[in-house]
Amino acid sequence: MKKQLPLTASWFDQLSDSALVGLDRIIKTPGNPNPLIDASRSTWWRWVAAKRAPQPVRLSPGKTLWRVSDLRAWLLDPISYGDLTRRRGNKKITAIRSLKEDI
Repeated sequence: MKKQLPLTASWFDQLSDSALVGLDRIIKTPGNPNPLIDASRSTWWRWVAAKRAPQPVRLSPGKTLWRVSDLRAWLLDPISYGDLTRRRGNKKITAIRSLKEDI
């Protein structure tokens, strides 16, 4: 039996940066009353398509997940996330490091 993560935002803080999470944990769904963001499925996918949200990892045709490290970087500054990754050629690590150096 799989260990179920608690349905609170603190579950996200307990994950390692290399962990992967599904869309049902990111957005509000009937089974997840405490999501990371309050957006619909269509809004999330629109942001992903516009590169305003982290890009997914497709494990198989029916399984799409997101890296926790990418989600954390996005949550730090969702407004300029897409601009930073586009400017740096999608090298998110470089963008995050340069942000930390500026602070």
